[in-house]
Amino acid sequence: MNDNNRAMLPVASDVFYTLKLTKNAIGAKLVGGEFTFALYSEIGALVATATNDATGIIAFSIHLFEGIQIFTVRELSAPEGWIRDPKVYRIYFLADAFGQVQAYFPDGLPGFKNTLIPQIPCSLVQFGGLTFSTPGIFEYTMREFPPPEGWKVQQGEYRVVITVRDDGSGNLFATLNYPDGYPGFVNARAFVPAQVIFSATKTTVGAPLECGAFQFGLYDQAGSLVATAVNGANP
Repeated sequence: MNDNNRAMLPVASDVFYTLKLTKNAIGAKLVGGEFTFALYSEIGALVATATNDATGIIAFSIHLFEGIQIFTVRELSAPEGWIRDPKVYRIYFLADAFGQVQAYFPDGLPGFKNTLIPQIPCSLVQFGGLTFSTPGIFEYTMREFPPPEGWKVQQGEYRVVITVRDDGSGNLFATLNYPDGYPGFVNARAFVPAQVIFSATKTTVGAPLECGAFQFGLYDQAGSLVATAVNGANP
C-alpha cells in the first residue's frame, strides 16, 4: 500500500472512530443533509449511513477492533437535478495490540463531488480545481471580465473563502464559504433605444394655416400624455 495514503490513528483496540470525509457541490450552495453516503463492510453489509453538513463534511462513526477491517464508502443518493458521484473508495484499518491503528486509502482520500445540472443552457461557470498542501484559510475573489459589447454587468464579483483543515491523522480536507452569497452572475442586455416619429396632417377651412398655431398630444394606453407637437412647415 502507498505510504502517502496511510495515516496513524491513536485509538484503543476496541473503540468507535469518527471517519470524516469531504463533499463539494458545484452549481449551488450546500445547506446540509442533501446527499446520503453509505459505508459497507468487506462482505458488502451496510455498516453506517451519513449525510453531509452545510460545510461539506461527512462523518461516519465506525466500530474498530484489533486486526484488519476493510470498508468501502460510496454516495447513495443525491437530490433531483444533481449528478451523483459514482466513485467507490476502499478504506483499510489495521489495529495492533498496542491500540495504534493505521488507515490506508488505496483509492486516495475519499472526496465526493456533485454538479447541479443547469436549468439554463450554458449557465454553469466552473473553475479548475486548486490543490492545498497545508492547513489554513485562503481567500479569493471571483470576478467577471468585461462582458461582450451590448451587455452590462449587474452583479460581477463574489468572495470565496476556502478553509483547509487537518483531520488529526495527517489528511487535509477543504470546505468552501461564500461570504457574499452563492455566486450568481447576472448580465442585462444593454439595448440601443429605438426612436419612432409619428406624423399627421393639419388642414384649415376659412382661413390660412399658420405654423405653430395648433397643438397636439400623444397619449399612452393609460391616458398619460407622453409627447406634444405643433403644426409646422412641410420638409
